[in-house]
Amino acid sequence: MAYSLTFMGEQDEQTVELSSELSVGRTNQNDVILNDQGVSRKHCRFFIGEDGQVYVEDLGSANGVQVDGVPISQPMPLSPDNEISIGKTKARLIASPSAGRSRSSARSSGGALARRDSPARGERGALRRRDSQERGPADQRGAIEPVSSSRRSMSAPTRGRSKSLTNTRAKAMKATSRGKLKCLSGPAEGDTFDLNGKPRLIVGRSTPADIILNDPSVARKHAEIYKVGSFFNVYDLGSPGGTLVNGEPVTETQLCPGDEITIGDYVFLYTGPGELRDASAGGATRKKYIFGGLAAAVLLGFAGMAVVAGEEEDVVSAPAQPGPRSLAAANKNDDNVDPLRLLGRCKALADIEGEQLNFKEAAQVCAKVLELDPTLTEARSLERLAKREIKFGEILEDAKLKSSTSQDETAIELLLQIEPDSMAFTQARQLFRDTSDRLAKRMRTQCLTEHKSGFYQQAFDACRRHMELVCNLEDASQDVVKTFSLAAKRIKASETFVCPETYAVFGKRVAFDDSNIERTIERHFPNKTVAKAMIEYYTTGRPKKIADDLKRAKAKSPKNFSSDVDELILKLEVIDGRYTSGQEGILRNDAARAEQFWKDAFDAEATFFPKGVESVLIRDMKAQLAKIYFTQGEDFMKKEFYGEAFKAYYTGYQYDAKNRDLLKQIAFMEQKASQFLRQDPGCETARLSASITIPKSGVNKRAEEMLIDYNCL
Repeated sequence: MAYSLTFMGEQDEQTVELSSELSVGRTNQNDVILNDQGVSRKHCRFFIGEDGQVYVEDLGSANGVQVDGVPISQPMPLSPDNEISIGKTKARLIASPSAGRSRSSARSSGGALARRDSPARGERGALRRRDSQERGPADQRGAIEPVSSSRRSMSAPTRGRSKSLTNTRAKAMKATSRGKLKCLSGPAEGDTFDLNGKPRLIVGRSTPADIILNDPSVARKHAEIYKVGSFFNVYDLGSPGGTLVNGEPVTETQLCPGDEITIGDYVFLYTGPGELRDASAGGATRKKYIFGGLAAAVLLGFAGMAVVAGEEEDVVSAPAQPGPRSLAAANKNDDNVDPLRLLGRCKALADIEGEQLNFKEAAQVCAKVLELDPTLTEARSLERLAKREIKFGEILEDAKLKSSTSQDETAIELLLQIEPDSMAFTQARQLFRDTSDRLAKRMRTQCLTEHKSGFYQQAFDACRRHMELVCNLEDASQDVVKTFSLAAKRIKASETFVCPETYAVFGKRVAFDDSNIERTIERHFPNKTVAKAMIEYYTTGRPKKIADDLKRAKAKSPKNFSSDVDELILKLEVIDGRYTSGQEGILRNDAARAEQFWKDAFDAEATFFPKGVESVLIRDMKAQLAKIYFTQGEDFMKKEFYGEAFKAYYTGYQYDAKNRDLLKQIAFMEQKASQFLRQDPGCETARLSASITIPKSGVNKRAEEMLIDYNCL
């Protein structure tokens, strides 16, 4: 008994042969790819058991699998009468006495299946890579070796076509899950090349080509074959001889089973996923016959005579050999460009890790995609990404110009507009360091000079600006700190200094040094006895002892203390009591129980200490909570509960922003979210990315925008 499965989406239908097992999901990691937002990345699998029965098994998908409307929790046997629901897609089992042919058909010309996401570069473990058993010359290492075992000498090319060409091509006229090229004519006749090792493959005469055709008729980088969803496109790279598909020169086109691709003196037969070409459709399939021999001189003005299947016969003048041109020029006067093919080009141009990265052209191509088909929301996300990178690149260049002309303050203001997850940020961070370092040196000189000259207000402003600039890079010079304090006393200004929050993205931040803290506390508590006690509390973290000391001091000299001291004593006792109560939660690794008591202690201390000043006790309590939350996050990560893991990490980070373990994990998850958004856009990815990124960060904003674009809210 032979089995096949028919998958019926809202706009598409495909039938796939089931030989042993088929994995089903939304990404290219699967054998069957469903363009359905209700389908998970790896949703379910169909397989034939040892008893010959066909089963379906849910693989932990978000929406589950239903058989005849009933959700399944374990492998379920199937019959042709069952209706299987996978998201919005319906599936049925087909049993036949003879082996069924795997086919893929589409109900609409929109070809929604072609909108599937291309695999992530370097991260799709399901894409099998074939490692060569034999190492070739140094210039061919890393190239794709032919799948077939037969090897022919490249020095003796075979120009003739195979006798079994007709039969071979007929067998290839069906959609299969893996893309391959079989050489029908040329030096590598009979060899087969697998296209599934990488999402993009370069065909050329030498490295960096992936498929190397060592023949002078092939350009060094002749053509590119890349995936768009589950389909393959071929794109000519401006080669001198051009690339032909079924005898016609192309710049870019989607490959269909049975297509013949001519590259130099090589002719390849494509077998793999795609829609079958309909020979009856006017102009869909054309064959070109070139008459040669002695009459060639007479036919120099013609490339040949084209016989077109249909009611009319047209004589086509010889097309010029295709050369390098931009996609915008190719599509300038073409209103019938396939938006799905343009989407593949859009993704290639916006791929940060790709060789064709060009944000300006990507923005143009993505805009063209949306103009042709507004429903391709992935193009909108890519267009926004491209425009965003263009904007930050322009800001960076403007900042460089301002910095080079000593307009340092303006340059710093511009650099603060560049978000950390953009490509321009690395250069922006280095430029900020160089610019702020130069400006800080100038402010230091001005600080010391103005104070010596008696201009205390100017000295105060310059000293503070110096401290702001270096607080992310290194500790402020002690002479500047001292001068800042002296100038503040002269003009009766506050000595409180806080490092600008906006500078935090460019480097580490430094806290108050102890000498500065002591002066700040002394100015905050006018009573010298109280100030001395609070400095001791800040240093030792012993609230009960300090409260008792203040009680004794007030009992000896009640006239020297105001009623505020009683309130201060009460808050210190609250801190001591809540600290003791919360320790039980820490011993049990129960962060929630510890927080229940310790938050009262945090709030109590914040009411009497200046903003940004925390005692050693409060800092230690927060550090303990951060460690517990890190442990919780690690436990969630082991179970692959990424949303819960990030929530734990971020909560711990809010308590202790210096915990390196937490910082490392949060940065890792932000990077992964950014990769997800680029490589696998969709509702599920956007929700996940939004849940594992810092609120209002650059990546978080992009995820929220994608949720709106895809109508996921």
